[in-house]
Amino acid sequence: MSVSTIGAGVAFASADPTSTSTTNAPSLLDHFTTSYFGVYSGPSLSPNNDFAGQPGPDGKEAGTQGLESYIGAFYKLGSSGFRVGANIDVVVESFREHTVTMNDPFASIVGSKFLDSHGWTMGGDVRVYTPISAASQTANLLTGMRTDQWTSYTLGRWTAGAYTFARVNAFYGAGDGSNSDLLFDISPNANYQLTERLAVTFWTDIVQLSNQRSHFGLTAWTNAPIDFQTGVAYQISKLWTVNPFINVYPGSMSVASTSLNAILIGKFY
Repeated sequence: MSVSTIGAGVAFASADPTSTSTTNAPSLLDHFTTSYFGVYSGPSLSPNNDFAGQPGPDGKEAGTQGLESYIGAFYKLGSSGFRVGANIDVVVESFREHTVTMNDPFASIVGSKFLDSHGWTMGGDVRVYTPISAASQTANLLTGMRTDQWTSYTLGRWTAGAYTFARVNAFYGAGDGSNSDLLFDISPNANYQLTERLAVTFWTDIVQLSNQRSHFGLTAWTNAPIDFQTGVAYQISKLWTVNPFINVYPGSMSVASTSLNAILIGKFY
């Protein structure tokens, strides 16, 4: 399963919750909002696998099973539709070592709706990472900057769009040379609204490019295997939505390489 799904969820979770009109003057607290985005990376659907982690395209273990949680706090910049904030990223690995890992936190500025007209919606954000994780320290990461964009068009019960991101990393010294200077992702997606609260979701990671650190020739770039995810999104309440889905690899479809996953998106207030 691609990290682009995770990135998209963080971006969408940064949007404003639906608000109720009021005649009272807004208080300082009204300018703040918090968000949560969690992705559960589940096991293979095959009962014959001898591992509990996430399967790769070959049906063998390629990652850990667990829950990655992004928790954000944002300050709304008046009525501009923009907000600034900070996000922490915590991973709880389960079914093996039960470890808790803190990934690099990031500050961000978000524009949830640059465009909202005639069925079209467009938004984006810019993030700057602070390299406090063990992996970033080993790699001698100085910082990372990333920009995300999401665009969609709604017609009737259908909504279709694309999510993209680009990230640039800056390093110092030698460090671990396995990391990438540049990453680029394109993920088309769609959903069909069955009822007011229930929708069928579709997502595919077509482009997941990364380069070998300090190498920029054509042979230094790799594209991760294309995956496809389908599931259902259910709006539990006004501010919370759960989205269980199945992840498959179209180029090597098998029960062993197929996994069950879930996303939870919401706001505390």
